[in-house]
Amino acid sequence: MLSIYWFCFAIGGGGVLLAVLGGLDGADYDIHFDTDFDTSIDSDVELTDPGDRKDANPWLLKPHRSSVWLFFIGILKSLKFWTFGLCFFGLTGLVLSQFFLSGLLVAIAAAGMGILCGALISGILQALRQRQVNS
Repeated sequence: MLSIYWFCFAIGGGGVLLAVLGGLDGADYDIHFDTDFDTSIDSDVELTDPGDRKDANPWLLKPHRSSVWLFFIGILKSLKFWTFGLCFFGLTGLVLSQFFLSGLLVAIAAAGMGILCGALISGILQALRQRQVNS
């Protein structure tokens, strides 16, 4: 079991090291694109509230919020979850193996720590990515 912990720590730790060196949210590219394009459209536009219309789509009348389940599925599909989860699974397994605890207890604690740390880091980064800048 110790070789599994070393393997997971090496793969996950390498991914974490690359994420830290490259920035946790990936590389930033700053691209500026300027064009001189002018248009002129003359027409009458009427702005109405969707609630005032009788034939309005009921989906448009309610504020749309993403489901909690979709948030958790997004976390599980994230590469950051698996990278950080493997790293902390392996690290916890290696550390707890030194205390001569039972193999099952070490495996359960390592799996729990991997899932917890991977989900926390991935969830925090996903929530920060969805925030809008207001300054």
